[in-house]
Formats: sequence, structure tokens, C-alpha cells
Amino acid sequence: MENRSTRGRLENKTMRIVLISFLLVVTALNVHSSAVVSSQRDCDGIRGRVTTPEGWLIPRAKINLLNTKTKKSMNADTDENGDYRACLPFGTYDITVTSRGFKTAKRKAVKFETTGSITIDFPMKRGKPVTDQSITKS
Repeated sequence: MENRSTRGRLENKTMRIVLISFLLVVTALNVHSSAVVSSQRDCDGIRGRVTTPEGWLIPRAKINLLNTKTKKSMNADTDENGDYRACLPFGTYDITVTSRGFKTAKRKAVKFETTGSITIDFPMKRGKPVTDQSITKS
């Protein structure tokens, strides 16, 4: 009788170990998949599109976002569709957009205070080309 009781306790203990192991694996997979989904979703920040006055897209425009409180600056470029996205902490930003052949566009004191993204589009006016400040005559 005692032999059956010992065997029953061993089977019970083995089942508990298997169940706990299974739950740990499921939990680990769930945490990993949550991290993947989180990294693929849109980030909080400012996004938009840079275009000509006629609505043509401007790829490779340079975006500078300056946090007016911390004075920290972040840069972004538009993609081939004229779109940009900057993941930012909450704050107030001065945004400057430059592109060769267009006048510099600016928006001051843009408040980013909400979860998600806000959209700020920039229609650029034709004008003097932007020159590279780092190149000087010798």
C-alpha cells in the first residue's frame, strides 16, 4: 500500500513540475511576442509630410526638432515619400525643415503633450538653395 502511495505522490509531483514548466514557457513566449509587437507599433512623437506648394513630395529633406526647455535637438530626414517621423518625449519643440532649392520652413513652440503622434506637415516654398554651413572657402 505504501508503495502505491509513494508512486502517486511522485506522479503528482512530476505533473506539477511539467505544469509549472509549461506555464513558464508560455509566459516567456508571451513576453517576447509583446516586445516584438511593441517595437513594431508607431512611436510617440511628431510626424508629417514635406511637399512643394503644388503638393509634390520632397524626399531627403532635413528636419530638426529642438526641445525648447532642454535645448536638446533631434534630427530626422524625410523618406522617398516625403514623410518623416520623430520619436520624442513630451515637450515644446521648434521645428526647422531644410531642403535644397527651397526656403527654410519653421514652426515655433509646437506642443507635444499627448500619447500617440501629432501630424505637422510642411509645404515648402521655392527659394534660395540651402548651403552646407560646414563647407568654407580656404
